[in-house]
Amino acid sequence: MKHNNKYVYPKTVRVSIDGKRHYNINDKEKLPSVTTILSKTSPAEKEEGLRKWREKKWARRTRRGSWMRLQHGGPRCTRFLRTIF
Repeated sequence: MKHNNKYVYPKTVRVSIDGKRHYNINDKEKLPSVTTILSKTSPAEKEEGLRKWREKKWARRTRRGSWMRLQHGGPRCTRFLRTIF
């Protein structure tokens, strides 16, 4: 991608404030990220939908990890099988 010099952006450092991403601009001000702003302004229904999606995603990921442990075999697999059966 070709660099565009049309805009001059100040140096920023990403920091976390209360678990939310902010950008420290030239040590003068800390601005929240776009995702932080959107999370504060989104309707409750959307937040509920995202929460359900995250739970579903992590449930799938956990099942996938379990299957990968079974395929790998070895002592970890044996311990895992004992916890299930």
